[in-house]
Amino acid sequence: DGNFTAALGVPTLDGLGAVGDGAHAIHEHVELDSLLPRTALLAALALWSAKFILNGIDWESIGGSFLHGANLAFHEFGHLFFRPFGEFMGILGGSLFQVLLPLALLAVFAVRQRDNFAAAVALWWCGQNFVDLAPYIRDAEYRVLPLVGGGGEESHDWGNLLAMLDALDSCYALARSSFTLGALVMVAALAWGAYLLVLQRRRI
Repeated sequence: DGNFTAALGVPTLDGLGAVGDGAHAIHEHVELDSLLPRTALLAALALWSAKFILNGIDWESIGGSFLHGANLAFHEFGHLFFRPFGEFMGILGGSLFQVLLPLALLAVFAVRQRDNFAAAVALWWCGQNFVDLAPYIRDAEYRVLPLVGGGGEESHDWGNLLAMLDALDSCYALARSSFTLGALVMVAALAWGAYLLVLQRRRI
């Protein structure tokens, strides 16, 4: 978070901030060239979204994405973070944390940095995490997906969670819900980002 380094007096470059002058003043403006990287990023996220959505709940497509590796790191930290709140929350905490982290970043970008485009990217990441979870939830019934550290069936988060709730037969419906919600959130984030770019273009 650039706020932390900036607060320490360290020169900080905000890679998602638009280039311009006169922030919050009548003469506020954005330089046209600064919109190109944002437009390219939004286009890349749109293509990535299409790939995820069109392939559906497909482990090879979702689990093979490099984003899955990043999400997995935060997932594992979530287990540690929520462990003090009991066994159930400790298990759920992995999935919960990987969804909540992008929302926390969204709040930071929107409220503290007043960078709504960065917030839109964070929202997209939140939606992608819901998509990322869908194959894992679907696998609760079979428990065949590879787990971190080579853990066996007993280490399957969603297999254990749904078994504790006596709801293993709901794994497919829950997976579809997670995937659909994630897809809708990603599309909404892309629309938000595109709207912001249009507004910035009009201010030039």
